[in-house]
Amino acid sequence: MNLIEGIQQKCNFIREKIIPVYDQIGPAGVFGKMGLQADIKKGEQAIAGGDTIEMLRVYKELESTCETAL
Repeated sequence: MNLIEGIQQKCNFIREKIIPVYDQIGPAGVFGKMGLQADIKKGEQAIAGGDTIEMLRVYKELESTCETAL
């Protein structure tokens, strides 16, 4: 797995496994969901920009988000 695939994998995990939990919480989960969506956007922008350093930073941030959710 390369860095881009890793970011995509973490973004998909957040979309498929974490965000639905925040949706189930209802209005109280909106703020958390917005933060997660912002993290996904950062990942997508880092990939689109081709900035390896930014991709590494974002990957670590996404990895932390995924680990915290487990």
